Amino acid sequence: KRASFAAQSKALEAISVKSIVELKGTSQVSVSDENVANSILCLLAGVDESIQADAAGRFGAKNWDQVKNHLARPGMFINSLRRFPYACDSGRISKNAAEEAKLLLAA
Repeated sequence: KRASFAAQSKALEAISVKSIVELKGTSQVSVSDENVANSILCLLAGVDESIQADAAGRFGAKNWDQVKNHLARPGMFINSLRRFPYACDSGRISKNAAEEAKLLLAA
């Protein structure tokens, strides 16, 4: 478990506010990139209260513009990523959000 947290921490150190701002400034991305970003949003739903399920119970954004809206506050987004492992440990990531993320990554 400690090794997993250490690996996650090391990966998160590579993500900067500047890189999130650059990503947000991208006007168009591939479907794969959009699906990865959406899967992250799904998983962060248990960490970031601004990510809510829609009427159909889906957590992900509908398009790249909606993904970019979640990246509007890059520092907050990075903090949510840092809190994610602890949210997993405490059971705050819903099964529905995890399943949706899994489907997006498989697409």
